[in-house]
Amino acid sequence: MAERQGVTATCTVRAMSLHDQAALSAHFARHKAESGRDGIHFMPYLADSDQGPRGADLAALEQPLDEPGWQRWFVAQAPDGRIVGHLDLRGDRLRTARHRCTLGIGIEASHRGAGVGRRLMQQALDFARQQVGLEWVELWVFGNNRPAIALYQRMGFQTIGTTPDQFRFGRVCVDDIHMVLKL
Repeated sequence: MAERQGVTATCTVRAMSLHDQAALSAHFARHKAESGRDGIHFMPYLADSDQGPRGADLAALEQPLDEPGWQRWFVAQAPDGRIVGHLDLRGDRLRTARHRCTLGIGIEASHRGAGVGRRLMQQALDFARQQVGLEWVELWVFGNNRPAIALYQRMGFQTIGTTPDQFRFGRVCVDDIHMVLKL
């Protein structure tokens, strides 16, 4: 475990800057390639599909949080400059739901289990708690992603529902779990 702790100590967790877009795209490509590699999927995209995470909407990054569709991103950066983890908060597109945001997170395999996800979540949740009017954070997680579910529970998230058989990868059926945190 000491080696894994060394991994997290060497990563810088910070708010994303506009200059991070290329490094973020490279992270997404590596991260997507890992999904399903060992029979465990954590993204709803097939490996050979051109679908996948697209990254931050630069206009939404600068949008005020009282406007629909805002985004705020946080990254974990390795000493060599690679982004190895990300977390995004996204405001709802409906004005009637602007008291909520959705959280998405992804950590590359080389940095999982080392506290990088916890650090990203802590920074993002600290940010969310400081925002006037923001009251709920929600996320969805694959039912087979036990380490992620355990992390979310430790961070205070509660399960409010499960969509059975939401995704299929060949003959593998994956449930989608909906979790929320009251700020």
